[in-house]
Amino acid sequence: MDDDTLFMLVRGTSLDSASDFFIDADNNGSTGFHSYLWPGSGIDYLIENGNIYEYTGDGSSWSWTYLSDNTTEIKTNTIVEISLPLSAIGLSEPREIKISYQRAFTDNAPVPGNAMVTLYPYG
Repeated sequence: MDDDTLFMLVRGTSLDSASDFFIDADNNGSTGFHSYLWPGSGIDYLIENGNIYEYTGDGSSWSWTYLSDNTTEIKTNTIVEISLPLSAIGLSEPREIKISYQRAFTDNAPVPGNAMVTLYPYG
């Protein structure tokens, strides 16, 4: 994360299929989508195959609204790298957020049952 951009990178195998990044942008587990995969999650944004979606449900329903495709994505069999403006996820400056990743709707990072990964601004 720099002053205005979020960067995310995943390395592995068979990564050239569906890729979902989940972002808890307000770092608040009581808002957003509450995934059974990651306890305490409050997912506000979904980045799916380069498209940005905002959560619009009641916490348990799967309800997302398309916002934009304002991302840069590089995807190969062994790497997925994506960058997007912080403003695309409601942030005006770098701040602590949480993220998780899902490949092909089956492989997850972190492993289900663990909390989402916390990202801290540089510095």
